Amino acid sequence: MELFKFIFHLGIVFAIFSFVWFFLMLGINLLMAGRRTKFLNYLYKLIKYMFLSSVTARFILEFSGEDIQSSNGIAYFSIGGLILLMYWVGKLQKRENMLQMQAMMSKMMPGISQPIYDRTLEIATIGVGIVNFIACVFYPAILNNAFITWFSSTIHGIYEAPIIGFIFKVIGFFFLISILFKGITSIGRALGILPAPPEVNSSFNFEMFQNFQNQNPWEEKKDEDDFDDFEEVEEEEK
Repeated sequence: MELFKFIFHLGIVFAIFSFVWFFLMLGINLLMAGRRTKFLNYLYKLIKYMFLSSVTARFILEFSGEDIQSSNGIAYFSIGGLILLMYWVGKLQKRENMLQMQAMMSKMMPGISQPIYDRTLEIATIGVGIVNFIACVFYPAILNNAFITWFSSTIHGIYEAPIIGFIFKVIGFFFLISILFKGITSIGRALGILPAPPEVNSSFNFEMFQNFQNQNPWEEKKDEDDFDDFEEVEEEEK
């Protein structure tokens, strides 16, 4: 029962963290006037993953009573790390699916700009986040800083709020179900246990779009024996 309680509360932590981070990035984007380079994009993502892994490690330590060496502590650490990894892998998979869709749309509408994406940096960012998570669990002194304390206290304060706390309990539940489903699906496909998703034939769709553009649906097909107005006038003059 304690394990289900742990997983449920971890989902709430993820949901509230995403909520807080969204408003932090909204303020930063307003200050930066929407300017975003590849370097800044992955710097922000690295900072986000470092904070999330640290907050997750702190939650695990608090939930296990700071006794990570116990059997329950090891179980919480293993399950928490696995859920964190599945969350990031699920986000990576979702982003790659969106990029495939945008690549197909860019062929149809060349004016669409391509988003900033580098798969190597995405995987490296996840790797750094996992390493930070392990380090924070086994060396809790890393968590004794103002930023992690602020994040943890803010998440706890939102969770304890009467109305918004209940909302995040509901969101956290479905958020965690989504993480588990996407993560298990992605890992299963990577290991070959689950079948790969059907490929989208973008070239076929592009050809259909071109054919649609080349056709005028408002123009009726004219028979070879038909005359238009200009041809009728020309015949009368002759």
